Amino acid sequence: MSDQIDLPRDELPRLLLQREVAEHFRCSTRTIRNWTKKGVLKPIHIGTSTFYQRDEVERLSKFGTDGA
Repeated sequence: MSDQIDLPRDELPRLLLQREVAEHFRCSTRTIRNWTKKGVLKPIHIGTSTFYQRDEVERLSKFGTDGA
């Protein structure tokens, strides 16, 4: 039995690398890690890489970090 979930390509969550999120906010990856520790962003770990959902990043861009 496989743990893989097959979804149509357009239904897959759009994921951004930690570096891409930092570039989006024009900050360091350290800041993104701090936000993650504070619960501002929820990470998705795949192997050794850390990703963030694009929708969550866009929401954060629009509404801010609530003091993070």
